[in-house]
Amino acid sequence: GKFQEQRGSTDCKPCPLGRFASGAGSTVCDRCRVGTYADSEQSSQCTWCVDTLTTAGQGSERREDCTCGAGTRFVQSSGLCETCEETFELLNGSCVCPTERRYDNVLGKCRLCEEQFQCPGGHKKEDAALDLTVRVKDGYMTLPDRPFEPYSCYRNSNCQGERRVRSSSMCGMGFNWAVPRCVLCKDGFYLDSDSNCKPCSDGNSNALLVLKAVSAASAQLLTTGWLYVTLN
Repeated sequence: GKFQEQRGSTDCKPCPLGRFASGAGSTVCDRCRVGTYADSEQSSQCTWCVDTLTTAGQGSERREDCTCGAGTRFVQSSGLCETCEETFELLNGSCVCPTERRYDNVLGKCRLCEEQFQCPGGHKKEDAALDLTVRVKDGYMTLPDRPFEPYSCYRNSNCQGERRVRSSSMCGMGFNWAVPRCVLCKDGFYLDSDSNCKPCSDGNSNALLVLKAVSAASAQLLTTGWLYVTLN
């Protein structure tokens, strides 16, 4: 654990952190090899990192210098460094789907992105939910309960721009995004002569109320007449 700056000298000095001297008469302290560390002065040997941990280089001074090696990540449940499974890549300590792949939560792995989608990647393996990073390309749509089954839109103008799967703006203004191809208007809208969904006007709304009132009155008259005939 000590060294002499000059052979034969009686002045022995302790090896610094990250270095060791294993025998008497040493004139130099060697650096700890990769995968080991020396966290105290005057070390006669270096301590190995536990299990699958290693160090970034020689001369490590602390146990905290022991980390997972390149291409691996630390898994808390096992306490070991592990590589990402096939189809995933390592990014910032997590296994994620790479670009042009999306996470399939049924298969539990990344799959190639279909041509109707834009897949930026980044969905984490430990997140078993749907991959909501996926975007639907211009001219296509998907249903909220079937987000990865694309439909071509009835008109491209009904499905403009890239939209995130399960987005409420999947279809154009006024169209029902729970119906394939964005072809029907949702409640409160009507299809005009240019095949656009427009909000019902106040006049239309009033006419509808009148119609409902007339229907209700007619039903009341019929009921009253039926009761009169029955009782007499």
